[in-house]
Amino acid sequence: MQRRGLLYEKKILKILKKEFKDDFIPSQWFKYSISDTTRYCQTDGILISGGVCIIVEVKLTYREDAAIKLLEFYKRIVSEYFTNKEYRCVQITRTVPEDFKEDIFDLDQITEVDLPYFIIQHSGH
Repeated sequence: MQRRGLLYEKKILKILKKEFKDDFIPSQWFKYSISDTTRYCQTDGILISGGVCIIVEVKLTYREDAAIKLLEFYKRIVSEYFTNKEYRCVQITRTVPEDFKEDIFDLDQITEVDLPYFIIQHSGH
C-alpha cells in the first residue's frame, strides 16, 4: 500500500508542478525548533497563489488526521517562512469514504476555495 501511495503522490505533484510551474514547490523541507532542539519536516507541496499559501498533503486514501497535521503543525511552521500570506490547507486524495459528509472539490478549484482546510478528490490521471 505504501508504494501505491508514493506513486499517487508523485503523480499529483507532477500535475501541480505542470499547472502552476514556479508557484508550486514540491516536497519542501523546513527547519524548526522545539525546546532548543532543531528538527526538520517536509510538506508534500506548497502552492503560492497571490497572497495565499496553500499547504498540500497528498494521501491515496482520505485520512481524517491529515486536517490536524496540516492546521496545527505544518501551518505554524510554514507561516514562519512564507510571511504576510493567508494560509489554506488541502488534502488531495484519490478515495474518500462513501458516507463522507464534507464538501469535496476538484483539482482545478485548488486556488478558488476560500476555506482554512478542504478536500480535493482526484484520480491521479
